[in-house]
Amino acid sequence: MINKYEVYEEAGVKEYWIVSPSEKTFFRYILNDNGKFQPTKLLTEGEEVTTTIIPGFKLILDEVFQD
Repeated sequence: MINKYEVYEEAGVKEYWIVSPSEKTFFRYILNDNGKFQPTKLLTEGEEVTTTIIPGFKLILDEVFQD
């Protein structure tokens, strides 16, 4: 994950998502105006993810982590 983080940041990837099905967690880094990733809070079941990159997109984590 460290290698991907560095490569994605250097390439200017706007968001880097880490989804852990076993832990049922979602974590995101967002590229700031200085070209550096900023971490967001850890999300889990019962929460929703939206992004400015894809207007209208909504990821419902309850559905993602359904057994």
